[in-house]
Amino acid sequence: MSETAGVMAAGIQDNDVPVDRPSTFWERTANHGAGLRRGPRGLKQMLRNLVLRYRQTPPAQRVIGFILLGVVLTLPLSMAFNQRTSVEELAAMTAKRSVMRQSKADVPDEIVSTQNTSQDQLEKERPAQDCTTCPRMVKLPAGSFVMGSPEDEAGRQWSEGPQRRVSVASFSLSETEVTVAQFAAFVVDTGYIAAGECLGWEGVRFGYSANLKWNNPGFTQSDQHPAVCLSWADAKAYVTWLADKTGKHYRLPNEAEWEYAARAGVSRLPEVEEGETDGICAGANVVDKTFKTSMAVAPDWDVYNCADGVVRTAKVGSYKPNAFGLYDMVGNVWEWVEDCWHYNYLGAPSKGRAWSEKKCTLHVQRGGGWGDSKLGGARPASRSNDAVAERSVYTGFRVALDR
Repeated sequence: MSETAGVMAAGIQDNDVPVDRPSTFWERTANHGAGLRRGPRGLKQMLRNLVLRYRQTPPAQRVIGFILLGVVLTLPLSMAFNQRTSVEELAAMTAKRSVMRQSKADVPDEIVSTQNTSQDQLEKERPAQDCTTCPRMVKLPAGSFVMGSPEDEAGRQWSEGPQRRVSVASFSLSETEVTVAQFAAFVVDTGYIAAGECLGWEGVRFGYSANLKWNNPGFTQSDQHPAVCLSWADAKAYVTWLADKTGKHYRLPNEAEWEYAARAGVSRLPEVEEGETDGICAGANVVDKTFKTSMAVAPDWDVYNCADGVVRTAKVGSYKPNAFGLYDMVGNVWEWVEDCWHYNYLGAPSKGRAWSEKKCTLHVQRGGGWGDSKLGGARPASRSNDAVAERSVYTGFRVALDR
């Protein structure tokens, strides 16, 4: 059969055969690849050419041609796979470098700024109150800040790092710590009993006692003092009741929200910087000269170099508020927050939510208290922890509200 007859038998017309055909095998193979690049019509023409050339090509060259054609067909897929692998490797390397920076407590350049809340945003709204015995709530603007402390901050603990930028949505926080009167309203309404021992002073003895309670912590308090001898579980019971009573989402603040509120737009409080502790008594109830001269246990304690005349807890709102209009964010009593305790911030969320676990035996406390045995607790970055059912005369709480 002639070449023309063979072509006709395959259903291909003479006028479909290219006039200017490549004369060598290599040129024909290259032309096949070019057909792929010209789209569907080029692919059709390439298939026709293959049929025409197949009978003309020696067997050995046919094998080589199919190998080269396979290379042409698989090259784009190979390039795409390599590109994806490179992106994945780059992401892994970036994540590894990020963890290495955090483990060294380095703060990346892009989060050196402490607070992005403008001064206009710091202007306070009038505190709102949902009932006569409810806490007064201060609405805080959304913003972001650098959470944790730098390595050179006086009193810093290793659990306060590595620093990282955290974004916080707008929410409301109680103007003061929950008072004796406010907790009493909950107890009267529900019959709640905060049963168990409390760590504190009973006469001259310091230790756990079942006689110490939120309404009798072993020292005199008025209705306007912060309620103490309350566990994390007690605080959760209170906010659950408050939410049911008002129909609003009251809760404990998370740790990021608490520190954001305590900083109120500043990186460090100047009155607690090393060598500048004389002025802290104007803004916080801390362990000071009054405490040292009044407590037999404290003659050898290091205390702040000032005296406010208050030995133990102070009435809420007795000291200067911060720029958000919040009182006693530092000092007076340690405050429970929602988060489970973690030993540092590696792996902590950056979106201002609680860092919780399914089984959590320890929860975070923030802010420092009136009877800290070491200086350094009265800082926005200061952290402590205690068990879910633990109570002490140094610990209370405040509440948050979603808006």
